[in-house]
Amino acid sequence: MCDAGIRSVATMTRRTSCGLLVLLLLALPLGLWSALPHDQGQLPTTVEQYLEATTSSGVPGVSVTVLQDGKVLHQASSGSLAPGTMVPVASLTKAFTATAVLQLAERGRLRLDDPVRQHLPGFELDDPRSGSITIRQVLNQSSGLTDATLGFNQYSAAPATPRKAVELLAQSRLAYPPGTSWDYCNVNYWIAEVLVEEVTGTPLPEHLQREVLEPLGMHSTVLLDHTGEVPETGTPTARNHSYLFGRAVPTRTPRTFAGGAGGLWTTQQDLARWALFQQGHGPGVGRVLTRGSLREMHRRQSPLHQYSVGYALGWWHGEPADGGVVRTSHSGTGAGHSAYIGLFPDDVAITVVVNATGPRADDIANDLYAIHRGQPRPPLGAPSPVVDSCIAAVAVLACTGCVVAIRRRLRGEVPRQWRGHAVALLCLTTFLLVVLTPSLGTRLVGRQSNWPLLATMAPVPVLGAWLTALPCLGVAVSHLLRAAAGQTRSTNGRRVPVHRD
Repeated sequence: MCDAGIRSVATMTRRTSCGLLVLLLLALPLGLWSALPHDQGQLPTTVEQYLEATTSSGVPGVSVTVLQDGKVLHQASSGSLAPGTMVPVASLTKAFTATAVLQLAERGRLRLDDPVRQHLPGFELDDPRSGSITIRQVLNQSSGLTDATLGFNQYSAAPATPRKAVELLAQSRLAYPPGTSWDYCNVNYWIAEVLVEEVTGTPLPEHLQREVLEPLGMHSTVLLDHTGEVPETGTPTARNHSYLFGRAVPTRTPRTFAGGAGGLWTTQQDLARWALFQQGHGPGVGRVLTRGSLREMHRRQSPLHQYSVGYALGWWHGEPADGGVVRTSHSGTGAGHSAYIGLFPDDVAITVVVNATGPRADDIANDLYAIHRGQPRPPLGAPSPVVDSCIAAVAVLACTGCVVAIRRRLRGEVPRQWRGHAVALLCLTTFLLVVLTPSLGTRLVGRQSNWPLLATMAPVPVLGAWLTALPCLGVAVSHLLRAAAGQTRSTNGRRVPVHRD
């Protein structure tokens, strides 16, 4: 391309960048304004009105049940979900696994304060303290296992069976002596799954089916060991969704091992039966678990009592971190779906499933509890497209700037040495930060993830990050190549030595 052509491309690029910058500056105040509370008109006063308003905003499907005193007050669905549609419920699975373990304790097959190794001889970690981990500490997540100290990424590892999953722990260490602190770690419930299999001689999915689900009449519930699998039961199953610029789009859940920590599929109808049982109603009480074991399962047991909420056995108990009444509850969030069960005061229970990344099922449950008490709430809805638009604009601006910088360096138009090195270092740092995002997230927030999971949960931010990172790498590489060549080209075409301060 001739110099005139290159200059015209550069001019067009600068104009495009300026236009995007103007749009971004206009979009940011709009995004902030859209996040502020506004007059919602007449607020919904019934569950049905609330759900209709939520799905009308672009949420693909919501299904809920409100129960009190052993009776179903409301069971309603809107959008693409129906009460009989099977949905994945992620970490709601933990309460089912805990129930199976408490059953064995009731029947004298084990005690909650027995060391895990007493019933699972092959249980080994790269830490001598692991021999003192008890079954109770596994269930209340005070075992010392944390996402940050696992010797593998639980979302990238692909064990074929629960036992293979637990064998991965041979690479892991404990963050603290068992029972002295607390961290939420799915792997605890992998251990619980294998423990049930070892004690009963039956895989957990089969044991749950026979000893828990069938007695409760939960005929449309099944446990799968891997996410990304769909039950083959003949019952309709939900499609999960992410959001692109505020619009819900179907998404495919990445395959990863979940097992007793998050592999359950169920229906809203079955969740209602489960909630009734957890409240102490129905024929399952005494047959599946006694009332005493239900109280033990709901009792806050983990350390760190300075916080308003703590972990029980497969449940949380207390006042949620974001406020609200004291309750026993658990949420389940996966790639493109969300679920929640809350056992509220006055013998009220609320179950919610959403087949999208937002809004969160627990937030919907809080609103429904307020509506039940005669306090209307503005409905939650699909996310605004403004945030994704701002992220995309920033990414395009960064990418455009990088392409211009790469072109100039390849033509030999390198800035002063200190400035060029600083830009190259900044670009290389940006690239590394993006590449290391899953690992850095584990260090900063204490939870693991990987790129397939992040891309499903937040596709535009992930695409924007890589749209920025890859051109940044190009800037750094092109600068190093030009610096290694030791010369540059001035604007009049004559070669001159690289300028040095």
